[in-house]
Amino acid sequence: LPPTLLRESDERVLATGQATEVEVEYGPRSLLFVKFPVPRQEGAPLIGAVGLALTAQRRAEQALRLAQFALDHASDAVLFLDAEGRASYANEAAARLLGRAREQLAGRPVWELDAGFHEAEWPERWREVAGRGAVVRRGALLGTDGSRREVEVGLARLAFGGRDYCIYAARDLTDRRRAEESLRMASLGTLAAGIGHEINNPLSYVVANLAFASEMLAPVADQPQVAEALGALGEAAEGARRVGNIVRDLRRVSRAEGR
Repeated sequence: LPPTLLRESDERVLATGQATEVEVEYGPRSLLFVKFPVPRQEGAPLIGAVGLALTAQRRAEQALRLAQFALDHASDAVLFLDAEGRASYANEAAARLLGRAREQLAGRPVWELDAGFHEAEWPERWREVAGRGAVVRRGALLGTDGSRREVEVGLARLAFGGRDYCIYAARDLTDRRRAEESLRMASLGTLAAGIGHEINNPLSYVVANLAFASEMLAPVADQPQVAEALGALGEAAEGARRVGNIVRDLRRVSRAEGR
């Protein structure tokens, strides 16, 4: 033991006449020393000590604390369900997404919390999880205000303490839906920009050639056949103008979706 800790613990044993415990960390090892007085007929009592290695226990306790911390701070709603479909444990995310305190979730059946489950079907779900080990399905968390939040639910079997449980983990799909929608809109903008570019290049040649043909025929516009041709060229130019407007609209869409 470190000298200071050794002296303090010895003094405490001698002053109180009672056993005392001293826990010491040696690198990755944890040791527990129990020090106690040993009476004798003459002179001050002696001090005895017993050292116990706690490394395995400490690691197990640390792993348990880490698991508890991870569950409580996970973004997914987690419930431990018994064979009857009732929650024996709920993490903070479950309480937040369902709008209830964790204490209010204890003992509640899953079909009162998730519209994707039904009481009559629970025995079948339990057997499915027990047989397959893990199942993924869709659900809808029910808020106290009547709201429904679409979720993706993972079910897994857990054997603990001689009993079987079903781990229910629900992931909110709201952010995923928003991301998918943003991706679709961005793809639409890219498509619109590509279409606009592909149309605009040949359209510029069409407009220029229509204008050139009309200019060349203008001096003889008083001839009936030429006048008819100029009318057709004018209609074609009007059509090209409308296509140009569509191209401009596509470009506006692509810029809006790109933001």
